[in-house]
Amino acid sequence: MPTPAYLRFDMALAVPALLVDLWLVSGTIVFGADGILTEEWMG
Repeated sequence: MPTPAYLRFDMALAVPALLVDLWLVSGTIVFGADGILTEEWMG
């Protein structure tokens, strides 16, 4: 069984990593919806 200190450290890393991941995915969806990440924009 992991120690409580290790579990707190794990959560302290997991929560910001999840938030950054959600931010990147939502940014890709928002900018992709405008055609920035499509083949038409790339020429």
